[in-house]
Amino acid sequence: MKKIINLLFVVIMLFSIINVSTLAASIATPKVKATNTLSGVSVTWNKVSGASKYVVYKRLGTSSTWDIISTTTGTSYEDKGTLTAGKYYVYSVKAYNSAGNPSDYIKANCATVQRVIAPYTKASNALDGINVTWGKVAGANKYVVLRRIGTESTWKTLCTTTGTSFVDKNVKAGIYYIYSIRAVNGTGYSAYDVNKRITVQRVVAPYTKATNAINGINVTWGKVTGATKYVVLRRIGTESTWKTLCTTTGTSFLDKNVTPGIYYIYSIRAVNGTGYSAYDINKRITVQRVVAPVTRAINAIEGISVEWAKVDGASKYIVFRRMETESTWKTLCTTTDNSFLDKNVKAGINYTYSVRAVNGTGYSAYDSGKCMTAHRILSPAVKAVNKSNGVELSWNTIETATRYVIFRREGGSSDWTYVGFVREKTSYLDTTVVAGKYYVYSVRANGENGLSAYDGSKCATIKALNGNSDVYESYKKVLDSYPVYSNGLTIPDEYSETNYYTLYDIDKNGTPELIVREEHNDFYVYTYSNGEAKYSGSLWSVYGTPLYECNGNGVAVHWGGMGNLRVEYFTLYSLNNGVLSEGENIISTEENSFDELYATLDRYTPIDNFCIVNNYSLLAEECN
Repeated sequence: MKKIINLLFVVIMLFSIINVSTLAASIATPKVKATNTLSGVSVTWNKVSGASKYVVYKRLGTSSTWDIISTTTGTSYEDKGTLTAGKYYVYSVKAYNSAGNPSDYIKANCATVQRVIAPYTKASNALDGINVTWGKVAGANKYVVLRRIGTESTWKTLCTTTGTSFVDKNVKAGIYYIYSIRAVNGTGYSAYDVNKRITVQRVVAPYTKATNAINGINVTWGKVTGATKYVVLRRIGTESTWKTLCTTTGTSFLDKNVTPGIYYIYSIRAVNGTGYSAYDINKRITVQRVVAPVTRAINAIEGISVEWAKVDGASKYIVFRRMETESTWKTLCTTTDNSFLDKNVKAGINYTYSVRAVNGTGYSAYDSGKCMTAHRILSPAVKAVNKSNGVELSWNTIETATRYVIFRREGGSSDWTYVGFVREKTSYLDTTVVAGKYYVYSVRANGENGLSAYDGSKCATIKALNGNSDVYESYKKVLDSYPVYSNGLTIPDEYSETNYYTLYDIDKNGTPELIVREEHNDFYVYTYSNGEAKYSGSLWSVYGTPLYECNGNGVAVHWGGMGNLRVEYFTLYSLNNGVLSEGENIISTEENSFDELYATLDRYTPIDNFCIVNNYSLLAEECN
């Protein structure tokens, strides 16, 4: 019995010692806070009784691994390490007592913060206030716009928005305003950043007046509160671009660089140390300089025809022209006729013409009411494809065209023949072709000023067939000769064990070639000629998508060897008289790096629309 009592006493003593040791080791867990600063994240925590130091831990929000980033005796630490905007970071702090025992990890005492920084701010004067803009910030879901007047120290919150702009309408002329943007997310705000705020002084545009003077156009305006100088701007009425004429501290300017007959629009922008007033459509002015007229200017087949009425007393006429982007008149000719054909014109350009009547004593004045601008109409780009009942043409829309006139010529001829015209359509079916003949087609846009010019670069050349249904049947016979395996993928992978086909017009004659891929790497090319499909040659490659489109006659092939000494080539093949022939290497890894090779491949369009040989959908789409 005595032994039992002694044993019980020992157990009680051990329990007491363990409990006292545990209590001695126990230390509270600090509560952590984390906020964004300019240079990182500020981590703070409460002081823990009995703590001799603190260890700061950090982990990425998506990670479970903690990293020790600091050991300190204080209660704060700024994390200036690698932080990515928009990423979440979790911070935890362990307190240690003098015996080296740490506090427990308590998830609720951790702090999570999403890194967010203040955006750069821009501010400019607008018509109805000051327009404040900023860029999107990674991790931000809204923004707080703050403002203070230059003479004050207190910031005022103007709005909280999810956008990236705000118009401050509560402003007064001559006052300086400072704007700052704070990005906001679910964990807090970005820090104030003095380097990313902007100061702007409110200034408005003055009312402008402009009148014709003897030697130019005189522009005047009133003084503006807050302005130290003024910028005089001008644009020609047919243009959208403003040109700066001068910067001055005065309130008037004489524009001597004007051309009679032209409309000029003047606008004045007030300037101070922080920027410009906004363009104000209600405060600008338009004036026309008096010029001599061209009676008529229309598009002709070979150029722009300029015509004018005879003038009593005139012995000859000088024809002037300027382009829409120019301010200088160019003399085209001096003539005794009353018409002139300007052949030196380009499609899509606006040309303004003026004619001055001449006699022995001088020149007529420019007459603004008779000055004429003609727009050279662009010719559309034509495409031609064979159909079962003729050749179908299509082209792009020309904005100023009211109809399209179709012309054609036979392959060896230079004489164009009228075919027909269409309105409000961009396609035409020519059913008058003869099978086997080559035709060149041109479509001329017709607007109120005449026809567009012939443009050889936008014509289409095609060999007319007896309907593409013959091509379909001929190629179908070829496809029917190939076996079909169980592997029925739509797009072949690199080592598929079945046969596929695609259609691509290698020689660009309007009829596509049939390209059959046999099992792994062999490609066999067939062309349609004289009513049947004929074998033209083969291509070889070890790559999944080795064929690429080419401009002009040709198809490009990516091929090469495998192994430790791998060499790859990108080679051009062409089709001439029905025979496929290998041309030069566009690039190879023998003399270039793989990076250069694959960068070259990226600039070409791959041919990857393959179908299994017993699927005739692609064939029907292209050849019917």
